[in-house]
Amino acid sequence: FDARARVRNFNPETLRALGVTSDVLRGPADLDLHAAQSKGRLSYRAQLASAAGQVLAHGELDAQRTLWLHLETGSLEIAKITTLELPALGIALDAQLGLGTPDKQDLRVRLLRGYYGAWQLPEVNATALREQSGRVIVKGVEIKQAHAEITGQGQLEPDGALQAALRASIPDLSELPPLQGAGVRGGVNAEVSLQRGADAQLDARADVRVHQLNTATERAEDISVKAHISGQIARPIVQLDVRGQQLLLANRTLGEAILAVGGGPDRYQLSLDADQHFIRADGWAEPREGGWNGGLQGTVALAQGPVSVQLPLLRFVPDQALEVTQLRAAFQQAVLFVDGKLDLQGKTSELRVAADVPDMASLTQTLGQKPLPGHAELVGTVRGALDRPQLDVRLRYMHGPKVAGHDSEIALGVWARPEQGRARVDLQAKAGKAHVDGKLDSRWSRRLPLSAAVRAARHD
Repeated sequence: FDARARVRNFNPETLRALGVTSDVLRGPADLDLHAAQSKGRLSYRAQLASAAGQVLAHGELDAQRTLWLHLETGSLEIAKITTLELPALGIALDAQLGLGTPDKQDLRVRLLRGYYGAWQLPEVNATALREQSGRVIVKGVEIKQAHAEITGQGQLEPDGALQAALRASIPDLSELPPLQGAGVRGGVNAEVSLQRGADAQLDARADVRVHQLNTATERAEDISVKAHISGQIARPIVQLDVRGQQLLLANRTLGEAILAVGGGPDRYQLSLDADQHFIRADGWAEPREGGWNGGLQGTVALAQGPVSVQLPLLRFVPDQALEVTQLRAAFQQAVLFVDGKLDLQGKTSELRVAADVPDMASLTQTLGQKPLPGHAELVGTVRGALDRPQLDVRLRYMHGPKVAGHDSEIALGVWARPEQGRARVDLQAKAGKAHVDGKLDSRWSRRLPLSAAVRAARHD
């Protein structure tokens, strides 16, 4: 037989007439089909044409019931006829599906060439087998790009059990299209294995080695990552070890850095040690009542003095709230305190912040600035909805530079109640015999955001 079919102006209205609800297609397309059978072979050819470009497919089903396919496109600009904002792409591939025996089907796919935007796609070869029982065996997947190569295989059982393994060898990251021109160089070798039982129990292992990693500003001689994750996916048992040698970060060279994460399923521990306690951190986390509780303490031993952070308790409930309990950070004599709750739904947050800098001269000199004498204190509270927060902030600067033999002082207060449409700023300053006492008062419609206070301000 010899059969031909043509479809013209297939468009969104056509989909709606067929009862398909979709907003993806927004432009028309034409389809031509041709199929013919002769001497036990069924050959076919299809062409899809639209403003986005052309897709050509042809092949045959031979007497041994092997289905052959060759698919090739020109430059496809999908965004011209769909709502998908994708760059231009093009591919050429061959596929072969064996249908000769009822108890199994063989599939072979080879991506000959292709591109996605400015990126050239890798060569891909894949072979898979589906048995009558429902088992799917991926005999092999091979991906090659320049000198990089990734290989893998796996097996999926009808009951959901899964086995998979992957190996990657990338001698030079700069050869990969996404990183070309990004200034990233280095090599990666990796081995990953995954097993999942029918009972959803997981056992995954990874061994990754990165060598001679370089960017424009950072460098790492060697990075090793070893991971083992087992148990239930939601609350697994974890053992993670990350080690880096000769790291250049923020213009400082670290001889060695070690990050370790372990524990589960009820509690996890974290530790970080860089350059023999130059950076030291210890933390913990545990699942609690639909969220996570955790804590952290750490120090950075700077030449100007240690920076320390203590967070006894941090609670995170996804899509609901982040609660900070008595966060304390210190550098030299300066101290920062943060405590309260951040409502991730933006309604009932309440954060309290306090800072004390008793020796401003020492701190400003350490930061490379001209020494500024004095003592600064800050106390503040933020409450309510994040887009209309209630503010109470007070700043005091005391024992500042002397003017006419007297210390200068500044006191600043900010008060805002967006739900009342009111805000106020109070300022008191003294320098020698000069005194400033000012007030800025603002009222505006409660329907407007807090930024409206600036436009409505009056001052005395």
